[in-house]
Amino acid sequence: MSFATGENVGAYRIMAQLGQGGMATVYKGYHPGLDRYVAIKVMHPAFKEDESFAERFNREARIVARLEHPNIVPVYDFSEHRGLAYLVMRFVDGETLKARLRRGSLRPDQIAHVASLVGAALGYAHQQGVLHRDIKPSNILLTTPPEEPGTIGDVFLTDFGLARMAEAGESTLSRDMMVGTPQYISPEQAKGVSDLDAGTDIYSLGVVLFELATGRVPFSADTPYSVIHDHIFTPLPLPISINPDVSETVQRVLLRALAKEPGDRYGDVESFVSAYVDAVRSTASGRSEALDPVALAEPPTVAAPIQRARIAATPEPVSSGVQVTPPPTAETLGPSDAEPRVRKRNKLWLYAGIPVLLLLCLGGVVLGGWVASRWLPDASDTAEPEIAVPHVDAPGNPALAERIVQVEEQVAREPENGVARAELAFLYLEARAVDAAEEQMRAAVELRPEEESIYLDIGRHLVVSGQRELAAEVYVTGLEVLPESRPLRTNVGMALWALSEKDKGNPQFAEELTRRLVDSAPDDPMYRSFFALVLMAQGKTHEAKGEIDTALELDPRLPEARFVNGLWLRSQGLFVQARREFRFALESSGEEWLRSEINRQLEESQP
Repeated sequence: MSFATGENVGAYRIMAQLGQGGMATVYKGYHPGLDRYVAIKVMHPAFKEDESFAERFNREARIVARLEHPNIVPVYDFSEHRGLAYLVMRFVDGETLKARLRRGSLRPDQIAHVASLVGAALGYAHQQGVLHRDIKPSNILLTTPPEEPGTIGDVFLTDFGLARMAEAGESTLSRDMMVGTPQYISPEQAKGVSDLDAGTDIYSLGVVLFELATGRVPFSADTPYSVIHDHIFTPLPLPISINPDVSETVQRVLLRALAKEPGDRYGDVESFVSAYVDAVRSTASGRSEALDPVALAEPPTVAAPIQRARIAATPEPVSSGVQVTPPPTAETLGPSDAEPRVRKRNKLWLYAGIPVLLLLCLGGVVLGGWVASRWLPDASDTAEPEIAVPHVDAPGNPALAERIVQVEEQVAREPENGVARAELAFLYLEARAVDAAEEQMRAAVELRPEEESIYLDIGRHLVVSGQRELAAEVYVTGLEVLPESRPLRTNVGMALWALSEKDKGNPQFAEELTRRLVDSAPDDPMYRSFFALVLMAQGKTHEAKGEIDTALELDPRLPEARFVNGLWLRSQGLFVQARREFRFALESSGEEWLRSEINRQLEESQP
C-alpha cells in the first residue's frame, strides 16, 4: 500500500515520492493552510499487524517532536492514514551527504564543518536523553547557499525516533531485524546490546568521518554478516594506509573514536568533535600542538552522567539502509548467571570462533561432523552427556598449557557447564588436539540443543567465511529443534535463496535441506514456499507449482508464497500476473533480503 500523488493525507497533499526503504516511504507533501512543503515519512504496512505499535509510535513521536535544535530536522506532526502511521517533518531543500559524496570528496575544512554541526545536534540530543543509533551519510542533509554554489551551508541530522517505534514489537519487521546500518554500526549495537549509551553514536559518527577523510568506510564486504563481524572483531585499518594525506593527528582522533570498547572512546560527542576539528586546523596550519598527544593516548574521562549513563527513553531510528537479521541479544552473548564465567569472552565469539578456526585450520572437516543432525540428542534421551576430559598438553606454550589445566579442572567439577566445555574445545584446538576438541564441542551442543544463539552465531560466521552450504545446514538443523524461531526462519530463507543460484550456489543441496524442513513440518506454508523456490531454481516448474498451491492454500497472504508464485507465473510468460504477485509480496513483506530480490524481479519482469 502506498500514497498516491495528489492524495490528501490529513491536512497534507501528496506531491511526490522522495524515497523508499525497508522501514518507511518518504513523500513530499504540501500544507495549504500554512503554505509550506513538508516531508512525510510513512511507516511500512507490516507494522499494522503489531497491536502495540500504535501506542509505541505515539509515545516515541512525542519524544522526538520535543527536540528543538537548528541542526535537527524537526517533527511537526504525526498521525495515521488508512491504517498507516506517518510522521510529518520539515522539508529540507538540499541533498544527503551520501548523494554529495557521489559527486566527489569534501575538503578537510568542509569535513570539519559537517562534523561540528552534526556533533552539535548529537550533543543536544544526548543531553535530552535521546540516542540516534543510525548515524550515516544518508541521514545527514546538506544545503547549498544560492550565492555560493559548490559550498556547504546548513547541515541537518534527520531520522530520529524510528527505531524505538519498531523495536520490541510483533511485526515481521521488528522481530527479525537489527537496528542500524551495517557499515556504520557500533560493535556493541552489532552484538544486540540493548543498554547502549552515547558511545554508540560516537562510533557511528567516527565511521562517517573516517569515510569522509579516506574515501571509504573502514569495513565493507559482500554480505552484511561480514561487515558486522568486522566491526566486532577485525582491527580498524589505519586511515593513513588508505589515504596518505590523512594527518597523524586526525588518524589518532579517529582511532580513539572507533575503539571496539565504548569505554575507550571519547567521553562525549563534544570532546570527539572538538578534537577532530582541532586536528584538522593544526594540520592545515602545519602545527601539531593543537592536539595534546598525551591526552589522546589516555583513556577517556568519565563524562557527565546524562551523557554516558543509560539513555532510557531513547528514540532509536531505522532509516532506509540495509537491514539484517539480528545477532543474539545481550542476554545470549555471555554465560548465564548460573554458569561461572570461564573467560572474558562473550558467547558469540566463543561459539562462532570455534567453527571459523576449524574451517580455516582443518578445512571444515570437524565442523561438518559437529553440525550434522546426528550430534543433536535424541528427544527420548534425557541422559546427561558423559564426555571424558582427557588432559591435553601444549608444549612450547606455557600460558596455553596452564589455561588448559584450569578449564579441564572446571569441566571435571561442572560437567554440565556447556560454556566451559566450548571454552575447553577452543583451547584444545589451539593445542591442535582435534579429536578432543570435537568431543567437547559435541558435549556443548548436547547440553544446549535449544539455545537459538548457537545456531545463529555459527551460521552467521560460516557465511562470513564463505561456507554457505554448511551455514544453511546449521540453520536447518536449528529449525528442526526450534521450529518457531523467527531469526532462524529468516536466515534459512536467505541461505536457501543464495544456494539456489545456478552459477554460484548448490541447488541440489538446497533441495535436500528443504525436503528435510518439509518432512519435519508438512503443514508449514513457509517451508513449502522455500521448497518451491529451490525447485524453481532447478527448472522443476511442475513440481514447484504443486508446492506453491499447497503453500497458498495454507496461507494465501504469505509473502514468500506470493513471491514464488510470481516466479512461476513469469516462467509461463504471464508477466502482468507475475508483477501483481511481486507487488503484493513487496508490500506485505518485512524481510529486507526478500524485498531486495522482489525489486530485482520486478525490473526483470517488464513486458
